[in-house]
Amino acid sequence: MQQTLGKSEYLVPRLLAALLFSAFFVLFDWTYASVTILLLFLLTAVSMMLLRGGRLTIRITFFHVWMLAFGLFCFLSVIWAWDTENAMTKGKTAFSMLICYSLAFLCYQEFDSVDGLLKAVLWGGNAVMLVIFATFGVHGILSLLEYGDRLPEEFYLNSNVVGVVCAMSMVVNVYYILKEKRIYWWNLFLLPGVIILSATGSRQALAIMAGGLILLVFLTVIRGRSPGEIAVLLAGGVLLLAGMLILISRLPAFSGIYKRMLSMVSAMTGVGKTDRSATTRLALIDVGLEQFKRTPLLGIGMGSGHLVGWKYLNKAFYLHNNFAEVLAGGGLLGFSIYYSIYICIFVRYIRYRRYATLETAVCATLLVMALVEDYASVTYYLKETYFYLMLGFLETEKLKQSCRASLPRMPILQNEGAERI
Repeated sequence: MQQTLGKSEYLVPRLLAALLFSAFFVLFDWTYASVTILLLFLLTAVSMMLLRGGRLTIRITFFHVWMLAFGLFCFLSVIWAWDTENAMTKGKTAFSMLICYSLAFLCYQEFDSVDGLLKAVLWGGNAVMLVIFATFGVHGILSLLEYGDRLPEEFYLNSNVVGVVCAMSMVVNVYYILKEKRIYWWNLFLLPGVIILSATGSRQALAIMAGGLILLVFLTVIRGRSPGEIAVLLAGGVLLLAGMLILISRLPAFSGIYKRMLSMVSAMTGVGKTDRSATTRLALIDVGLEQFKRTPLLGIGMGSGHLVGWKYLNKAFYLHNNFAEVLAGGGLLGFSIYYSIYICIFVRYIRYRRYATLETAVCATLLVMALVEDYASVTYYLKETYFYLMLGFLETEKLKQSCRASLPRMPILQNEGAERI
């Protein structure tokens, strides 16, 4: 019989999970960042083995098969890649994450829920907020808001990365408020999160925060509702989103990010003023899709997207869109392999929806927001992307276990001819 441990016994691996997720961002450009992250993975495995009496259950799941398949595809794309060195690098990255996350999966599957991983996302974002305030100071952040400037990219800091991790953390923060139905001191990190998100000027982070919060609340309140009630709630959600955008447009602190949102809309519609960033991003998406049409099956090799930008626009930029980048680099085959994990997870969520909880709702929300991020960033080689996917897949495993536990046990049938005692 499997031993069941309480939250107190899981304290060390939970803490290591939070440190691991924080390290993806805090140690971003440090020389020994990769070594430190690998060490955290190993420490997590050791701590779980000690808790489990020196054993870990080894199970091969679709998550492992998927990571192996994608890593192999990245390596094989070296054969036809425009940039063979970059394709090889992407293959090495995928395989290193396969090793690390396979090890992590063995540990985290022992948790009774994915709560420890959600806390890692929460505290990872909170740690980034503290680092930003320590780096620029309160006065520096408020000055950015006053003049509508963006957070400068110093050291390892990237405005969009900082904005997204804060937005994800805030979504999880609100989840715990809904779950616990009370406010804890760490829920107050929502306030600095909003301030830093505004200072980043990140359009995708704003979309993730607003859309994520509304989707989380929507998934929470529709449980047990009729189709008519769901339709009404959906309409209310659309109105709430419109109201949030109107409110943001009126707040001076969000003036910079609001102008950037308007410029993106103008670039997409062709009406109104736009900026170079928005037009360049849309142009890169267009050339990525054009290249996909020319090499539809296998693409031009993973990691070669920057050469597409150079070929068509004389700008050696990656395509700023994960869908376009994977289509151009991996063609239809690479795209199908990479996004099959999302299909698998969401199909399982639908299949086991009877056993879904509020925890399932926040996991689904994080994955939807990860897809939103894919529209504005290339994410297939980021460590945090695989963390979100592992979290979402582990939740489907918990739902499957709940389904099996609810099935009636079949009685042992007696052989009619057997001797009765």
